[in-house]
Amino acid sequence: MKELIVIEDDEVDLMTIQRSLKDLGKDVPVTHFENGLEAMEYLQSNNNRNSRIILLDINTPVMNGIEFLEKRLTTPELALIPVIVMTTSRNDSDKLQCYERFSTSYFVKPVDYPEFVKIIDTITEYWERAELIG
Repeated sequence: MKELIVIEDDEVDLMTIQRSLKDLGKDVPVTHFENGLEAMEYLQSNNNRNSRIILLDINTPVMNGIEFLEKRLTTPELALIPVIVMTTSRNDSDKLQCYERFSTSYFVKPVDYPEFVKIIDTITEYWERAELIG
């Protein structure tokens, strides 16, 4: 599977993502950033953009997820990277803003670990299958 870029400022959520991948037997390279600005700098200075998927929390410091999505659209190569929003926000306005800025999907982080694993499994399975087609 492609490199998974995780933009997440909560250490527990990051560990839950990593644990979910391990429990699912997914050997996915994870690159972590605590905010959108760090991730943006990395993406702009690093080639091989087609081999990435971004898992984005919208509630991050410095540059939040919605700002990241907006900035991403100003660089055509970055705009092509799939971004999956995974956040605690149930706010319809946040969801709408993410889709208006071309996020691929929007998930609310579940509190229940088995449900969290199901979401990570859904995301990884979808992208593994999409790679076979694309």
